[in-house]
Amino acid sequence: MISINNHLSARHKDVTMFLKNIVDEMWRDLNPHNNLGKPMKRALTEKADSLWKIVSSNNYIKKFGSEAAKRHIDFTDYLRDHKNLECIIKSKPEDLNKIVQVARHHLIDSDLYLYEKSKIETQPFGSLLLKLFNYENYRSSNHCYKRYQKLGFSEATCPYCNENSVRIIEVTKPAKKEKVMMLYDIDHFYPKHMFPYLALSFYNHIPSCKTCNQTFKGSEPFDINNHIHPYHQCFDSVYEFKVNHSILSNEPLSNIKLVNNTSFPDKLVDILQLESRYQNSTNLTRTPKLIDILSKRTHLLRRGVISPVEREMLIEALSCFGLVYRKEDILSNLHSKFHRDIVKFFDIHNILKLM
Repeated sequence: MISINNHLSARHKDVTMFLKNIVDEMWRDLNPHNNLGKPMKRALTEKADSLWKIVSSNNYIKKFGSEAAKRHIDFTDYLRDHKNLECIIKSKPEDLNKIVQVARHHLIDSDLYLYEKSKIETQPFGSLLLKLFNYENYRSSNHCYKRYQKLGFSEATCPYCNENSVRIIEVTKPAKKEKVMMLYDIDHFYPKHMFPYLALSFYNHIPSCKTCNQTFKGSEPFDINNHIHPYHQCFDSVYEFKVNHSILSNEPLSNIKLVNNTSFPDKLVDILQLESRYQNSTNLTRTPKLIDILSKRTHLLRRGVISPVEREMLIEALSCFGLVYRKEDILSNLHSKFHRDIVKFFDIHNILKLM
C-alpha cells in the first residue's frame, strides 16, 4: 500500500541508482559468461538465437504455416538483438506498454494464447517464449532471492494489500542442508501467459501475498494505465481509508471505504477486494484497540492544548500499539496504512506529526 520506491527510500539515499544497479545485475545474472568471457548456453541471448533457429526451420514452417511462422520469425529476430532483449528485462513500469505494442506489431494474440472455456490456454509459440523467458528457473535461482533480500523483502508486507506478510526464511532439512524459501509470490503485473516476453522483466515482478496474487488477481490482465503499479505509483497517495464518524466517540467500527482522491482510474482495489477484506478483519487489524486509545484522548489532539506529559503518554501508547509514523515504513508493519488513516481521522491538525 505504498510505492516500493518509497519503501526503498527508507534504506537508500539514491533509489534510482540503487534500482538501476539491481536491474543491471539481473541482466548479468540472466546472461552468465564462462571463463573465456563467452556467453554460456543458458544465457538469455544464446537461448534467443536457439529459438530463432527453431521457428525458422522448415519443420516449424510446415507445421504452423508460412504466415504464422513469418510472424514468429520476425518477433524472434527482434529478440535476437541484444539491445532489444536487454530493454525487455530492464524497461521501467511506464515503458512496459511500449514493449507490448512492439510485440503486437509482430504478433497476434492467438500466437500466444487462446481463451478456452474462460481459461487461458497457452499456444505453442507462447510456450516457446515461456521457455526462453523461463520464470520458473529464475524463481528458484539463488540470485532471485538475494535480489529480493536487497529490495527489503526479507521481512515486509505485501505492497498490494499491506494485510499479509512476505518473508524469506532458511529451512533446515533432515540432511542438514539449508534451503532458502521465499514465502510469497512474485506477481506478474502483466500475466506471463498473455505476455510471455515480459515473464522476466524486472518491473513486471511484484512481490505479493498469495491471497492477492492467486485468490483474487489470478490471470487478470493488469495494465499500468488503470491499475496501481507499486514501482510506479503510491497507493498511500491515491487512496484513503474512510470510516464511520462515530468512532470518534469510541463506537464500533462499522463502515470502511477506500476512497480514490485522484483522477487515476484505478481498478486494482475492486479486483483485490480490499474493502471487503478490511471490512471483515477489524479484530485482526486490532482496530478497536487503536480507536479506544485515540477516542479517550481526543482532547490532546486539539490545537492550543498544552499537556506534555499526557501527550507523551499518548505517543507512548501508540508506539506500543505499533503505529508507523513515517510513510516510508508502511510496508514494515501489517495494516500500517489503515492504522495511519484512522489516526489522521482523529488527528486532523497532525499534532502527532505523522510523516
